[in-house]
Amino acid sequence: MSDSSSNTLKRPGPPLNDARRRSTKKSKFKTIETPEVPADAISSRDIDRMYVTTSDKGHIKFSSQRRRVYLTPEDMFSDSALETIAQDTAETIMQGLPATEQEEKEEPESTKKKRQRAELRVSNKVRDWLPMRARTLDELLMYESVPSDFTEGSLCHGCNEKTAAVRCAECHDRALYCPECIVAQHQRLPLHWLEVWQGKTFARTSLRAQGLSLQLGHEGNEACPNPSSKERRLVVVDVTGIHEVFRRGWFPATNARPSTAFTFRVLKTFHEMNFQSKMSLYDYWRSLERITDNTGTRPPLNRYKQFNHVMRLWRHLVMLKRAGRAHDPAGISATQPGSLAVECPACPHPDKNLPDSWESAPEERRWLYTLFLMLDANFRAKCKARGLDPFELGPGWSYFVEETGYQAHLKRCGAQKEENKCSAEHNAIINANIKRDGYVASGVGAVLCARHALVRRNGVGDTQQGEKYANMDYLFFSTLVGVVIIILLISYDIACQWSVNLVKRMADFPIDMWLDLGRTTLRYAIPKKHYRVHGPNHSRYSLNVNPGVGRTYGEGIESHWGHMNPVALSAREMSPGVRHEHLNDHWGAWNWQKIIGFGLHFLRSLHEARTMHAKQKRAFEEYSSTFDSNILAQWADKIKAWEADTKKPDPYEEPITKISQNAIRRQLAEEEAAEKTTGTLPVHETTPSVFLQVGLELEEQQRVLGMIKVSPNSDKSAAELQEKQTLIKRRITLWQAIQDVHMPQVPALRAGSLPPQPPATSESLLSSVPDTPQPHPPLCTSSNTAPTWPSSTSETPPTSTEAEEPNPASDPASSTDPRSAPKAEEIKLFLPSALPPSLRQLSSLTSLCDKECRLRLAQLSDCLEDIRRLRRVLTGITQFKRLNVSNTGQRANTRIRALYARFEAKIHRSVLRYRAARIAMEALDPAGEWAHQFKELRDEDISGPGGMMM
Repeated sequence: MSDSSSNTLKRPGPPLNDARRRSTKKSKFKTIETPEVPADAISSRDIDRMYVTTSDKGHIKFSSQRRRVYLTPEDMFSDSALETIAQDTAETIMQGLPATEQEEKEEPESTKKKRQRAELRVSNKVRDWLPMRARTLDELLMYESVPSDFTEGSLCHGCNEKTAAVRCAECHDRALYCPECIVAQHQRLPLHWLEVWQGKTFARTSLRAQGLSLQLGHEGNEACPNPSSKERRLVVVDVTGIHEVFRRGWFPATNARPSTAFTFRVLKTFHEMNFQSKMSLYDYWRSLERITDNTGTRPPLNRYKQFNHVMRLWRHLVMLKRAGRAHDPAGISATQPGSLAVECPACPHPDKNLPDSWESAPEERRWLYTLFLMLDANFRAKCKARGLDPFELGPGWSYFVEETGYQAHLKRCGAQKEENKCSAEHNAIINANIKRDGYVASGVGAVLCARHALVRRNGVGDTQQGEKYANMDYLFFSTLVGVVIIILLISYDIACQWSVNLVKRMADFPIDMWLDLGRTTLRYAIPKKHYRVHGPNHSRYSLNVNPGVGRTYGEGIESHWGHMNPVALSAREMSPGVRHEHLNDHWGAWNWQKIIGFGLHFLRSLHEARTMHAKQKRAFEEYSSTFDSNILAQWADKIKAWEADTKKPDPYEEPITKISQNAIRRQLAEEEAAEKTTGTLPVHETTPSVFLQVGLELEEQQRVLGMIKVSPNSDKSAAELQEKQTLIKRRITLWQAIQDVHMPQVPALRAGSLPPQPPATSESLLSSVPDTPQPHPPLCTSSNTAPTWPSSTSETPPTSTEAEEPNPASDPASSTDPRSAPKAEEIKLFLPSALPPSLRQLSSLTSLCDKECRLRLAQLSDCLEDIRRLRRVLTGITQFKRLNVSNTGQRANTRIRALYARFEAKIHRSVLRYRAARIAMEALDPAGEWAHQFKELRDEDISGPGGMMM
């Protein structure tokens, strides 16, 4: 990349006339000293009007009518390859003429045709390279093998006396030497790595292991006059790593006329950096340019496109080499689908890691041979529709499925619609049929092993819309082709819906993709973090209570997406084929890193399992000892019965009361709709049930507003509080206009003419826990609706004998004096439960009292459920702090404590709401059966999970 870089071509100007010679700039090429090639190394032959001869000094000379060139080939090329190099070099000369000579060069016939698109030409270059793929791979292996003339017992290439066994992995010389000679040669190259021959393969070694020692502080070979009696080991960090092997070699950018080559070292360096840091090729190339010239005055030649092309081929070759495809007599083209994938060695593989009698194992041990899979889709891994050529190297050979069969299946499925029958709303189903414009792929779906999070072979495919069953079904059945297993557990966040007709949908696939359901038992699960959003009656999908699953949590695919998302950002700009190759390469690296970490991971998991087993067993025995033996036996029978048949009563499902505010709201709405059909019209467009529900919401907002404490020196917080009070006052005023229609007795109470019942929410229930009230939506009625007295009512407003005329000055809500106006949280709402008993017995209020009673019962039930749920949330926050926040600094601890305090405040509000609802129920139904279920809630009753955070 700079003038100091070595080149093997010396290109003087062409033999033209003197005037033309003076106008032609001389090319700045340098030559390096290499062993001379004998004259009989190659034969003279006519190559495209170029004649191969030898010079006086024994160098190979190419000559033609256009120019003469001298080539000094390096010893890395074998003699048999010199003819090919001569031909390639001749064509390179024709291609690399200076700009001033381009005019004289005859225009090739191909340039007269219509120019192909740039991306098609790139793919054609790859297609042209395919016939040389096997040969290139062979040369790569030959470069890493022993010399062709080497045999066991061969003598040292230097002294020719001792046995040759060692070579340098970084020098150009690939010959083998004895340890003494190799050490002598590397006195000034102490950072090179060596390879020692062990009979069948090379093993890495160091110069230190072969006897090299350095005396620091002495120039050249000068010996230290007072050396230390002990040697000390020194670790040196060099550009080659600390100090790992980077093989050296050259990779040409083109086949026919190579003018650019990349060392194996630079390809491997970027390859590993791309795996680890997700650095793009462009950033790496720019770094090399800055290393070469960081002043901008002598910029190197731009070879980014050639680098991109070679890197694509390098990725493909490395995958082939690591899969052993170079040793198949059938050749590379016989590669089977998925054979380049790095498979999980810890998953069950018959004839590899399972005992001979695994299929006939007893029932209590069959779970040991379960194959765990997990499915999910990621919609960040898109591919833009840029009209690029989709050509792919090795389609279907590793992780992505073969595209032809995949697209044919999707076409057969057509406009398949996904229906959600689960109580929870799943984005995977809701967005399944949403098309992403501007993308040929909206994301990728994948299948991984659920125990170890390795990507499965032929388990990845593009999604065109959302997470459709057709896409995920194909990936699921594709990765199981040829798999023999007796129990298969599939973890999927929509398993409760996806599994319903899976066996029926299998009929849409070719027979060779079908599962042997007579041998294989299918089980389904929902990942642990996704499980709770699915609602009740899902215990059969829980990884916490199902037998034979261990501590599988099924969420490993999510962390895998986090690792792949940085790669997807650059991959979305690639052509579909290159994107598949790029992601396949990264999945191979992901799998490999997982495998090499198995040792420490399994050891750590084993220690943790032993510790937790003893701890949990002790806790279980202590807890069980508090129950009668008959109760334990009954519980065990229920568990066994449910595990045998999940249609039986679920012992793990928490008892859920059928009373809830939403359920009561629906019942009241249906009843009022039925009343309307019979001709019983409400007195106002806002129905009584809606009127009461809004009243309860206003009561809750008053309670929250009263809990807010404002700093006396903070104008901002005081202004915000005043704004909230004004907003709630406005809502109360609108609601009171409707109340005057449904409860015509209340205006007199507001005026202070009748003694009211003590309000359901007294100030004694409130405490100063800071929080922010939730905004309430505007009332559904118009603010212009004026209260009117119903003409058919039997109860008229109080007369002058029963009550005095209302005094506006005594009505807090209607007072015009801002100094005497009450705060929003102090305004009395006068719900039916707050009325005197004599008024509640009026026939016009009986129905309202009954409806408030039902809403209050639901409120009691919901409050207890909220308290239990929030206590569990506090438990999660406490565990998160212990595992992730403790000892990480004051800031993180302050934030987690603030979060804990917010949930504690929510629990406190639920307690106050419960107590207020119970006071209202004591007024509405003092002798009801409800009192046996909803007891008085004391502070000491609020205990259990989610204790005080330390």
